Amino acid sequence: MAFSPRQWFERQPVPVVLAIGFLAVALIGVADFVTGYEFSVALFYLAPVVAGTWAAGRWVGMALAAASAGAEIAADVLGGLKYSSTIIHFWNATMRVAFFTVVVLLLEALHAALTRERRLARRDSLTGLANRAAFFESAEAEILRARRYQRPLTVAYVDCDHFKEINDRSGHEVGDRVLTAVAEALSSSIRKTDIAARLGGDEFALIFPELTGPDVREVIAKLQARLVAQMRAGGWPTTFSVGVVTFAHAPESIDALLSRADELMYEVKRAGRDAVRFAEVALPPQPDAAEQRRAGVA
Repeated sequence: MAFSPRQWFERQPVPVVLAIGFLAVALIGVADFVTGYEFSVALFYLAPVVAGTWAAGRWVGMALAAASAGAEIAADVLGGLKYSSTIIHFWNATMRVAFFTVVVLLLEALHAALTRERRLARRDSLTGLANRAAFFESAEAEILRARRYQRPLTVAYVDCDHFKEINDRSGHEVGDRVLTAVAEALSSSIRKTDIAARLGGDEFALIFPELTGPDVREVIAKLQARLVAQMRAGGWPTTFSVGVVTFAHAPESIDALLSRADELMYEVKRAGRDAVRFAEVALPPQPDAAEQRRAGVA
């Protein structure tokens, strides 16, 4: 996956960001000296300060701010700029540092706000799990990874039984508490590499990369036990219908990933609810008719 220069810069460790920033400041200082004090390049000093703050935070920005102020005053002095008193140089340097500091603090606050909004946009506001959009994005990435490395992929579809009755009988506030408890049970039952999401309403989905065989049943059994414990602790008569599918080969799409697990979940519903149904898809996805025709021509 290719990265833009900005993305590449943001992924660099702090020492690298500092080194690049100091080099940029030095080059701007040289240009400032060569052009002379009659031509201002003050705006260009802001570039490494902004980039360093955005990529590595406040203290990197402050270091580059001090370096920029120092380079600018050095270019003025070496270029022959004279004031009525030498203290004016120090005053100007202090004002430049103060200006850069304000820019750094504002940028840090903006970056934090954007990061928070980006994170919230990917989270379900009630449960804190990944939301539907984030799940589909992560699922696509996991399918591509499983296909590239020829690894298995397991998906589970979880639906709360009789949830509408809980909402109708006890109110939406109780229903929200049930959903929050379900989310806590799911998130505490999975690995860091797994993905748990609320797809909407009382439906949840989980992705387990590289999980197969007996390990799948062990993880699902642990998940069931956590769900039952949470429901008992809250005094809620809620059970769960779960469909679990393990793909030995990555499915061709997210729809293919979810549809089989969704079918299994509804089979559990029709059979009386409160159970788990497992399936394995061992064959690789078949090419569509167009692909088969192209292969025949080739």
